Amino acid sequence: RGVAVDEYGTVYVSDSSNHRIVKWTVNATEGVIVAGGNGVGNRTDQFNIPGGMILDKSGTIYVVDENNHRIVSVPAGAQNGTVIAGGHGQGNSSRQLSNPIYLAFNRDGDLTHCYDNHRIFVIVSSIQCLDSVFVQSLCILSATTGITVGPGDLQWNSNGITVVGSDTAGTSLNQLNGPRGLFFDQKTQILYIADRDNHRIQQLLPNGQIKTIAGDPNGTPGTSNDRLNQPSAIYIDENQNLFIADYNNHRVQKWENGAASGITVAGETGIPGSGLNQLNGPQAIWVDSKNNLYIADLRNHRVVKRLSQTSVVVAGGNGQGNLPNQLNDPVGLYFDELNNDLYISNYLGHSITKWKIGETQGTFIAGTPGQSGTSSTQFSSPSTVALDKNGNMYIADTSNHRIQLFCHGSSKEGKTIAGITGQNGNKPNQLNSPHDLALDTQKLDLYVADSDNNRVEKFSFISPSSKGIKTMMEQHLILVLIIISFVLFY
Repeated sequence: RGVAVDEYGTVYVSDSSNHRIVKWTVNATEGVIVAGGNGVGNRTDQFNIPGGMILDKSGTIYVVDENNHRIVSVPAGAQNGTVIAGGHGQGNSSRQLSNPIYLAFNRDGDLTHCYDNHRIFVIVSSIQCLDSVFVQSLCILSATTGITVGPGDLQWNSNGITVVGSDTAGTSLNQLNGPRGLFFDQKTQILYIADRDNHRIQQLLPNGQIKTIAGDPNGTPGTSNDRLNQPSAIYIDENQNLFIADYNNHRVQKWENGAASGITVAGETGIPGSGLNQLNGPQAIWVDSKNNLYIADLRNHRVVKRLSQTSVVVAGGNGQGNLPNQLNDPVGLYFDELNNDLYISNYLGHSITKWKIGETQGTFIAGTPGQSGTSSTQFSSPSTVALDKNGNMYIADTSNHRIQLFCHGSSKEGKTIAGITGQNGNKPNQLNSPHDLALDTQKLDLYVADSDNNRVEKFSFISPSSKGIKTMMEQHLILVLIIISFVLFY
């Protein structure tokens, strides 16, 4: 059930049903028992269904002793092991494990975490197991390979590259004026920009060409179907149709692919209101696979789902506030369709709410509701919430002038991946009131609407541990091949 290989090619196997660890050197025709093998039991020279196993650099074997609910380390050549985690019976206290199944090293070769059937643990100095601490610093890099890395392994270049705009606002094609919404179309590799105070939508093509595809190219607002008034967000569906949250017109427009004008699909042009057919400052939008439209209705402090003739409230709608059943200036929206969860950023609530469709209240998953701050657990007017394909969460923390990463798994502590906390500026490593972000989910490059700098910045993904990650993947493949060989030939 567990296999490990040292640098000399020696294979160590958890012979679970025989309650022992067996070592096979290169070209050997039989193995040697190096741990256990003294019958089933809970002595330090015994195991009860040994499972996952890892070697450290000194040759010490770390074994998941599943039915003894413990982790045991056995130094090279030793007859007895040492219990380094668990061993206090089955349970869920911080000193107990419950049928642990797996453990892992960090990239420096130190034992860092183990998994039981219910929790993730971090092992500190190979002595004790702390309940669920590692959840707060765990990022999933690849759900398909099962590789996880710490937040320090997911990094972006600290200096951004301006891809559109400059420090000076303007109406020429390569200028912006308070850009807000971004959308990166993975299929076409086109970046869409809601150039809010120019009242238009810009398109950055992969070849660097910039086009105006909606609104007046010269920046004139209006209420007609070919004009916009402070567009705040955009969404591109699978047919390249463009949906626009036309903020100051209190409507959502749909511009079909290639159209010269849009049609109103939600709200009443120029008429703010709180009725189900009305909007008051639509700020963010999402279109699901069934073409249902979700709208963050800012001044009504709610999220509505647009049906064929009317809308229904799916989150908030209970007044402005910081209670679980309220929203507080919802400006960002992400819909996890697989799990039926809405992620909502509360701009004046300084928090992120996760709200399952059909529930009457949400759960605060990041930030301190109603309280701004600059720490790694706080926000100051968060604008955008986005998730990558592995569930890691990205926040445009607007008034802190930074982008925060929250790793998958209920993390409450963020890591700054772009900008400098509390420091606004126009240098390549600075941001000034970023209001939106878009992620190239394949390359993990990050695009940021740096609103008060009138530009869009691109922060390229880098990983200082890419070599280590590659090695981990190679080791995973080798172990799979070894296991297959044992199944076929032994």
